[in-house]
Amino acid sequence: MWHAQRRPEPLCTRCAARARAIAAGIAIVLAAAVMVATEQSPAHADSAPPSSAIPATVSSDPLPTPQIDGVVWDQEIVGDTVFVGGSFSTARPAGAAPGASTVPRTFLLSYRLSTGVLTNWAPVLNGQVNAIDASPDGSRIYVGGAFTQVNGSTRNRIVAFDAATGAVIPTFAASANGEVFAVDSTASTVYFAGNFSQSAGVSRPGRAAAASAATGATTAWAPVIAQGRAYGLVVSPDGSKVVIGGSFTTLNGSGNPGYGLGAVTSTTGTSLPFAANSTVRNAGTDSAIFSLSADGDSIYGTGYIFGTGGNLEGTFRASWDGSLVWAEDCHGDTYSAAAANGVVYTAGHAHYCGNLGGFPERSPRLHQHAVAFTKVATGVATRDVNGYPSWTGVASPSVLTWFPEFSMGSYTGMYQGPWSVQTDGRYVVYGGEFPRVNGAGQQGLVRFAIPTIAPNRDGPRLSGSSWPISAVSRGSGEVAITWPANYDRDNGALRYLVIRGGDVQNPIAQRTSVSNGWDRGGLGFVDRGLTPGSTQSYRIRAVDPFGNVADSATVQVTVSGSGSLGEYARTIIGSNPTWYYRLGESSGNAINVAGPVANVNRSGATAVVNASVGSGATRGRPGAIAGDADRAMAFGGSSSSRIVSSASTWGMTRSRSRRGSAAAPRAARSWASETVVRPRPPEPSIAISSSTAGASRGGQRRIESHRAQRNGVRQRGLAPRGRHGRARRAEALRRRRARRAGPGRREGLALLGLRAHRR
Repeated sequence: MWHAQRRPEPLCTRCAARARAIAAGIAIVLAAAVMVATEQSPAHADSAPPSSAIPATVSSDPLPTPQIDGVVWDQEIVGDTVFVGGSFSTARPAGAAPGASTVPRTFLLSYRLSTGVLTNWAPVLNGQVNAIDASPDGSRIYVGGAFTQVNGSTRNRIVAFDAATGAVIPTFAASANGEVFAVDSTASTVYFAGNFSQSAGVSRPGRAAAASAATGATTAWAPVIAQGRAYGLVVSPDGSKVVIGGSFTTLNGSGNPGYGLGAVTSTTGTSLPFAANSTVRNAGTDSAIFSLSADGDSIYGTGYIFGTGGNLEGTFRASWDGSLVWAEDCHGDTYSAAAANGVVYTAGHAHYCGNLGGFPERSPRLHQHAVAFTKVATGVATRDVNGYPSWTGVASPSVLTWFPEFSMGSYTGMYQGPWSVQTDGRYVVYGGEFPRVNGAGQQGLVRFAIPTIAPNRDGPRLSGSSWPISAVSRGSGEVAITWPANYDRDNGALRYLVIRGGDVQNPIAQRTSVSNGWDRGGLGFVDRGLTPGSTQSYRIRAVDPFGNVADSATVQVTVSGSGSLGEYARTIIGSNPTWYYRLGESSGNAINVAGPVANVNRSGATAVVNASVGSGATRGRPGAIAGDADRAMAFGGSSSSRIVSSASTWGMTRSRSRRGSAAAPRAARSWASETVVRPRPPEPSIAISSSTAGASRGGQRRIESHRAQRNGVRQRGLAPRGRHGRARRAEALRRRRARRAGPGRREGLALLGLRAHRR
């Protein structure tokens, strides 16, 4: 197991230096047709994934768990018992307010994993616990920390307890003359590291030692950790090697491997190859490998950076031979990781996972304290645009749809949420200093369970006025209903029922879409055959895979008795667009028929975003669609011959997996603002650019995709250089429509989905 005196990133210290709002100007130049952006959405694993190839997470429902009055540094699961160590003096039942129904628990406690009920296991220590490990047979609990007294007897910073009774194992007489931060064990040997120079009176200037499990006598294992200390260590399943991580800059005199990470033999501590250290480089006074954990085939390490000296704030996975399997470079720091059932759960305060196709940097900054990733690599990290160390091209996992919400605590003065995560495959348990989970009081400890155990009551997040929809009669006897997707903490795929007149038993339409909080595309439906002059009411119901529902605001509309929407427009609206400008207005703005749009700014607002029409645009031209009465606009090529809509949109490009995983499609994303539609003679082309503003690096970053014939349109956002069939098919469709429409006409602009148009 692992642990250390924490030196994490204060949440706002690096905000000014790190956060860079990317304001992007997007020029979409149309040739002679409707441009339809389509791209398959990435698969979103969750507690009920849409494909058996995607690993299922635990539910995001927090289960009743004992609470503490301080901070949890480490946890260990043995059968149906969770052993917990940290800095606290009392515990109380789930649901009890701070100070109520408390019982003494000094730095250690245990509770039942299946029920969340506190046990009577209650050793008494006089100092905090940093690390806990169970013996392979589960009969002993090894504890390391800052204590010098246990149950009234001297036990200097390392001790073994009977797992059933809490009694000290008297024959294990190991000790250290300084604080212990990391412990792991085999049946015969206990390995530990920290800020000490002696182990049971034996000199260990390398700050790491091993003791006989039978007697506590110091063994010959003596790796030399220098210029820093260990934060975590793990023993290989065959017992032949020990992997060590921390802030040290050399291990046995070597800086590669040995710069914050390395492997040694389990007998003497002699160095072994560990190639991952050539890529993962965290050490020194400002960064470290903060934790190590393991399963049968892999090691998982987490990192922090508080200045210089490191390159990883996320998690890496390595094989026991030392080769790097993947790294996720989410930012900020990560403190713990645990893997089970194809999912890697982490604890930290991530605020940006854009290089993996995950959540963007928001303003004000939002922290996701618990994140889940695929155990397998699903692609590669894309180019970073925020000034972080580059992981471009390195294999990486996918971010899964599992986003429980932890509030920040103040006990440590570092204002963090969870510090520790453990799992046995059925349950995932978090420990830290958080006071609430998903908005409800649950201090310091919490459990989550697989769906067959969990209540599965955590449903779609938005309802009522926080989830606006639109219903407009755009033709005789018909109403177009459009809305942004909802989202759920632990389910990406949601069903949407279109309800007319409050008849929830007989919805008039159903849609299915995959979404999450930052990536909510549009959906639409056209209700036909209505009586002109009648008043109709509509609302949308979102339903998750477990039947939890959320209803939108209800809107009313009077059905028109004139005009016709047209079959083409009906098809576009029914294809779930996010942006659809028909360009048939005789005056005023160009209307986004697909509104309202979610996430129109970096704080995640939802609004109707229309487009201003330049004075050089000619209105009222014949439309491009044969038999459609809707008019069009013509553009003459001047700077005023354009339409412009201003909104911040989390655009994306795709990075394909080399492994064919169901979760393979992923995104590299960048905020973009101001969509400009105009011609650029003499050759039709598409130019999409992104410029970074503010911050120390200044200047501009541009990604341009010229010549629509080669590259196509993919998203409202950064356009990749065209290498995928969808872009080519979209371009072929554009050309066919352009030939039918003739020169100089613009029927409209439809961008289907912030993520994708789903067929």
